[in-house]
Amino acid sequence: MPSKLPLAQRRKARQLILQALYQWSLTGADPSEISKEFHDRNNAKIDWAFFDEVFQGIPKTADTLDGHLHPLLDRKLEVLDPIEKSLLYLGAY
Repeated sequence: MPSKLPLAQRRKARQLILQALYQWSLTGADPSEISKEFHDRNNAKIDWAFFDEVFQGIPKTADTLDGHLHPLLDRKLEVLDPIEKSLLYLGAY
């Protein structure tokens, strides 16, 4: 039976995903490069499989996520701060 990862590792992964999404939204860099940078910089115990799945998945589905978020917002997606948009992406994914 596979062992479960501690919740702290998943929580830390979500924190890093938010940071990586913020970096992606500011720089437009390739998500694979950003992911590699985060792996290289962080040697803490993190649920890396979750990080990779979510962080790589969000940029691939950004247009779909935009379509789901747009009707729920009181303003255009383009005027959201990068951190707001990153948080919404993470929550909606």
